[in-house]
Amino acid sequence: MATVNYIPESNQSISAMKAVIDYCLQQKKVADEDSGRRLVSGVNCNGENSFTEFMATKNANKKKGGITFYHYVQSFSPRENVSAEQVHKISLAFAEKAWPGHEVLVTTHIDAEHLHTVALMQNTVEQAGKNQEKFILNCSETLSKSTKALDGLIEKLQQKIMKIMIATAVSAVVLSVLVCVMFWKLAV
Repeated sequence: MATVNYIPESNQSISAMKAVIDYCLQQKKVADEDSGRRLVSGVNCNGENSFTEFMATKNANKKKGGITFYHYVQSFSPRENVSAEQVHKISLAFAEKAWPGHEVLVTTHIDAEHLHTVALMQNTVEQAGKNQEKFILNCSETLSKSTKALDGLIEKLQQKIMKIMIATAVSAVVLSVLVCVMFWKLAV
């Protein structure tokens, strides 16, 4: 079961946000050899260009100071049978459901024993030309809602995997029967 943790950032400056984004985008962390791509995406932004887009939104809405970003980590147990690509898709869908309207950088890191995704959400949202700040002060409530959404996504993935496993087992049985029939015909 994946877990989601809020990482409190005491230094809420533009330079701190830039440093966390640079850390998240490191090639050694996001390069997936299996899929041949960087596991970097964005919700309401281009993940690879997230800092520039975060700043453009802040500047357009005259957002100065205060909380500039929220930092979350979604971790998967090494015992879970999921690929880095699957983790990235789950985490991207989770970010879309958990933080609608926000610009969110989603990076899946493969450089640790366990796969994990870092989601960096900037707090400035533009709606109808007005700046709306959503301060997520009650992290436990947000994480509770997020965990329910995550559980639903994982359950759907597990159902798909189960269907594939059943189809594979049925195919193996059919193949075994065909081989037996062929040997029986050759023997007769």
